[in-house]
Amino acid sequence: MPAARLGRQVRLPSPPDGNVLQHHSGKPVDENCPESRGLEAVPVIAVLACIKLRPDSREQFLEQFRRIVPLVRAEKGCIEYGPLEALPTSIPTQIGSDPHTIYVLEKWESLPDLERHLVAPHMIEYRRAVKPFVEEVGLYILKPLE
Repeated sequence: MPAARLGRQVRLPSPPDGNVLQHHSGKPVDENCPESRGLEAVPVIAVLACIKLRPDSREQFLEQFRRIVPLVRAEKGCIEYGPLEALPTSIPTQIGSDPHTIYVLEKWESLPDLERHLVAPHMIEYRRAVKPFVEEVGLYILKPLE
């Protein structure tokens, strides 16, 4: 299959056995289903958010964060959105594994979709709710190399 260019829709080939392609949820891939979008589109914008938490605030922060995940995943253009934490390893080039830092991996179909997300009412409310728990936030906004 030829490489896809940024922002183009990519149709996945049917499996050789004739079965319908399935999303990780077990549902058939459907171009109108938000959960299937990530299987059909090359992500244009990737975001890695690094959220440094105040000591002893991790659980309160995660409680608020988990409330917005379904709302964000339902937003137009959202391909992926979820929290991560560092995995302690013995790999020497690993940057670190601070238990007070939460990472959010996001993928968006376009920059305007990401910009709309940042000012969505649920995101404004979320930022107000987590402000007491957050020490610092940094974003890496990335695009694939052509």
